[in-house]
Order: sequence, then structure tokens, then C-alpha cells
Amino acid sequence: MSQDKKSMVETDLASTVKNTGSERGRGIPFYSTLWGRAVIFVIAAAVSVTYQTEKPFSWSIQETLVVNRNQFDSFAAATSTKWIAKFMPFVDQMQRVGKGELAKNQLYQSRKSVPFYGDVINIHKVIDYSPGRLLRLFGSSQWLRPVLTVKARQSNDKTELTMTLGPVLWLVHQDSLRRSLLLLRMDLQD
Repeated sequence: MSQDKKSMVETDLASTVKNTGSERGRGIPFYSTLWGRAVIFVIAAAVSVTYQTEKPFSWSIQETLVVNRNQFDSFAAATSTKWIAKFMPFVDQMQRVGKGELAKNQLYQSRKSVPFYGDVINIHKVIDYSPGRLLRLFGSSQWLRPVLTVKARQSNDKTELTMTLGPVLWLVHQDSLRRSLLLLRMDLQD
């Protein structure tokens, strides 16, 4: 190789190295890359879950339904396993563990089918119960720890059912709870 060609190759290599180094400083910001966005999402999710578990009812959903039915009939319908599964987030099926009447410390088992993973099973415990008036379920999910509260109150010939669900990702689940209550209203009107 001649001396001129050698010097030309060295000059090209030097300019390439110099340009690469200077372009690196002017490159895309970290938060604009896929990895940067993933890191930001993971940090935001961790802060969100931590905040939800420290202040559980600041992230709760509360919806009220008024129906023209007896308080005890409305409460029995709203606290059936069919409707509890519709109110709870991330639950496909709910069933009571054991026999007997609904009482405090009774357990429920929920099942959620996740593609490529299988079934996720959680246990829910009745932590507060008053027949025809109040049901409070506490979930064993490690991340969300959902608490469902169903309250019934009779006023004249109408029953007011109040559902409180917290802590959950309320932006995601609020419309779902509202839709479930509308379906319950249609079921109770029949």
C-alpha cells in the first residue's frame, strides 16, 4: 500500500472516531429510548404501588346504586359470588371456601386466567360482616391488596347500595365498577 493511501485511511479512521465521539454527546436522551421509558415506567409503578399500600383509601373507588327493592334482597344479590367477581379487579371467577352461611372470617377464592402463565389464585377474607347491611372483603394479592366494601341502607321503599373498592389502580377500574353496577341494577329490576 502506498504512503498516500495509508495516510488517507488513517485520516478517514481518525475523522470517523472523532465524529462518533462527538455524536455520542449529542445523541438521543436516555428517557427517549425504549430502555429509558421502561426504567421510568418501573419506577413510577413502584412508587404508585407503595403509595397505594401506605394510604389505601386515598386511591379508592366509591359508587352508589339506588334500586326499588328490599334491602336484604338487594344486599344478598350484590354479595353473591357472581357479582363480587364482577366488582373485584383482575378476577374471572370467585367461589366461597367451605360451607355454611356467610360470616366473619369466611374465605373466598378468586381465580384469574393469565395467558402463557396459567391461573392466578388469591384468597379473600371477610373481615367485617353484618347481615343485610355490610360486607368487607380483604384480598391477599401481594401487589394490590384489594378491599371490597358493600353497604346497604334502606330509605323509604328504596335501597341504596354503596360499593367501595380500594386500593386499586382506580383510573383503570372505575369504569368497570360503574358498568358492573349498571348490570346489577338491570338484574335487580327484573
